Amino acid sequence: MKTTDVGSRKGKMAVLPFKIITNMPSVDQESIGRQIQSDCANSIREEAPMIDVIDTRIVNATLAKNNISVESLDLMLPKDLAILLGVEHVVLGSYDIENTGTRSTGSSVTTYNEKKGNKKDKGVAVSSGSSTTSDTFDSRITMDIYNDQGSSIYSVSRKPFSSGLDKYHSTINYLVKRAPFGSKR
Repeated sequence: MKTTDVGSRKGKMAVLPFKIITNMPSVDQESIGRQIQSDCANSIREEAPMIDVIDTRIVNATLAKNNISVESLDLMLPKDLAILLGVEHVVLGSYDIENTGTRSTGSSVTTYNEKKGNKKDKGVAVSSGSSTTSDTFDSRITMDIYNDQGSSIYSVSRKPFSSGLDKYHSTINYLVKRAPFGSKR
């Protein structure tokens, strides 16, 4: 797919797999990185239909053919990636998510049911309770867009609006809308 002709790259964009940085060894980093890549590409297609976003399968296949892993993307110049992928712009990103522990909350209620009349000493106390334990996360999405000259045209980092491993969707949409081609720019 290597295209050195500037004219043939004009108006094309490639979203690369997002790098996942986490303290949770059970997380499938490659799968989540590709899911965020796909969500980001779809968000750009919706927000800016005038941009020709290259299919993520083509991007990933081209990277694989050239032995380029997600980890090695940091070592490559954006200009070289754009030329390799035949695009005017490349989107690089990361999702840093750290499990910071668990949080437990609970409550209980006691009510009194009278047996006869107004005499509480002949009644029965009924108690009920509930508790919830959930994981807490600290996370951040970073998105950088470079042109085929190697210049950064957009660089932003933001905490997701809600906490959780898969809570990046609304933040990706938010960042895309504020990119140079977005409706909120």
